Amino acid sequence: MSSVALSEQLRSAFDSAGEDFTIGDLLDRVEGKGYGLLLTISPLPTALPFTPPGFTLPFGLLQVVLAAQMLIGRPTPWLPKGVLNRKVTSKGGNPKKMWAAMPGFMAKFERMLRPRMGFLYQGIGPNLLAISVMLASIAMMVPFPVTNSICAIGVFMVGLGYLEEDGLFGLVGAVVCILSFLIVAALIVGPIWFGMKGLRMEKMW
Repeated sequence: MSSVALSEQLRSAFDSAGEDFTIGDLLDRVEGKGYGLLLTISPLPTALPFTPPGFTLPFGLLQVVLAAQMLIGRPTPWLPKGVLNRKVTSKGGNPKKMWAAMPGFMAKFERMLRPRMGFLYQGIGPNLLAISVMLASIAMMVPFPVTNSICAIGVFMVGLGYLEEDGLFGLVGAVVCILSFLIVAALIVGPIWFGMKGLRMEKMW
């Protein structure tokens, strides 16, 4: 893993970006932090408590794909060419305008990150993190209000942990991911298991 902070890598990438800057170019420049970058960025649009039905579906699918690759031990994330070749541009055609705030945003969290509890990134640890991300991503795609925010927070924290192999962030994120899945599962199973009483409890939620 590169010793250069992701925020600095992003800042350098955006400073030298041209009009044809793509997501593939971005991943090439972050030097082994692709999973951390994608897992911190992808849940952000779904973090709002109330989103239109179906809005979270593409983000959840992306995270499932990423988690599956983490589970099989792929060192860097693979994405379809259509995604990798997508230009990172704003309405004005300048990628810097759209992404200029990202390095500063990531830098704020990097101040809290440091390598610790490294055992979480050895042995079966990465597999457990991948499973937690997959569970939260599946739960995120279920159109319940508020629950998608909990899922997004969990995935985001796992992503932050991956940036600097910060096991504390990774562990807390994994716990939030699993809890979000259990909440959504309970909201689905509740009406079936408890009948009308469970349905009334779900409406209260």
